[in-house]
Amino acid sequence: MRSFIGLIFVALLTVAIGCVTADPPDQSRCNPAPPELAAQIARGLTAGGSSCIERVYTVKNNDGRPWSFIGGAIYAPGMDGEVAVWATQSLDLDNQPILLAADTMAAEFSAWDFPSGGKDRFGDQFNDEIKAAKWCASTDANG
Repeated sequence: MRSFIGLIFVALLTVAIGCVTADPPDQSRCNPAPPELAAQIARGLTAGGSSCIERVYTVKNNDGRPWSFIGGAIYAPGMDGEVAVWATQSLDLDNQPILLAADTMAAEFSAWDFPSGGKDRFGDQFNDEIKAAKWCASTDANG
């Protein structure tokens, strides 16, 4: 009986110190990226070797500003699906969208850099969208 009570105590302590994950973003925000956009990002990867990107999803901004965020899992030598996030004001390749890094992984492992305002420009204003794009790509929202 003591071991059972001890087990329950350990379980409650684990929950109390923060081992519970936060609620995931609304999965309906995860939209598969247009294949041409995923291909454009893949061509700009600088991770080396035979790098590719998989599980590419877009998350649109909710407040009316034209930004969309693209999360994708990078596979390359030494990388096994690390997720990076980019930002664009258009998902339509006919409009020749400009891609920008929205997180450190995207800036480090692709041809796109942070906007001139620096990395905090997106992180401060679009934190929920960046987190959602990472979640979509890391969990394979449609899988």
